[in-house]
Amino acid sequence: MKNQYVGDINDYFKYSILRALAARSDRPLAVCWMLTDDDGSGDGNLTTYLDRSGEYRELDPMLFDGLRAVLASGRREVAAIESGRLLPCAFYFGRLLEDQANARAAYFHELWAGLPDRALVFFDPDNGLEVASVGKGKRGSRRYLYLDELDRAISLGHLALVYQHFPRVRRDVYVARAFERIRERIPSADSVAIYSSRVAYLLVGEREEIRSLSDALRCVTARWDRGLTLAGCDARDWAADSPPRRGRRR
Repeated sequence: MKNQYVGDINDYFKYSILRALAARSDRPLAVCWMLTDDDGSGDGNLTTYLDRSGEYRELDPMLFDGLRAVLASGRREVAAIESGRLLPCAFYFGRLLEDQANARAAYFHELWAGLPDRALVFFDPDNGLEVASVGKGKRGSRRYLYLDELDRAISLGHLALVYQHFPRVRRDVYVARAFERIRERIPSADSVAIYSSRVAYLLVGEREEIRSLSDALRCVTARWDRGLTLAGCDARDWAADSPPRRGRRR
């Protein structure tokens, strides 16, 4: 996550998912920003949805108004999300993440020690799950969550939600491969994803608990109605009585 991304359309989608899951889970919500320095690029400029309140505000009025206020204030940073209380009673971990292996180890040591027991932990890396070309501790590794770190979260009893930016591949194929990678590393865990044309959010944990949150994920999919897809953990069975509507792709 970078401060320059705060308030863009993907942020709105992200917090909608977190708010829906938190409302249906008895776990405390924890946000690990995996914060990295801004890079001066145009990434994060997808904010014109805030000028289209008639189309977007009804999806989550409180959240929409809060994000619009953040951008209007000129304070585009994750600290504004925290102080704006847009997420219910959340624990935040906002330290800057660096590439160096020892700095990363210290970062996660502090995170594990500070998390509430049995939390719903949202990991917000710039890119998503690790890639083979970037080893932990190498240049650019701060942009990824590594599978051993995800495994650690699950082994500590947490439920994990992971941000994943799509590379230029078929979305369904990429999501299916992500499920395979997670199963290979964490055989005890199951996964489900909700995704648009740009990004996916992977929910990882015990199968029965993920299934128990199916209503929250279905509600987000139906409410947004913009080419969203729910996949994994028998998602087709969940949606059998509520076929997805077709909308404009994001």
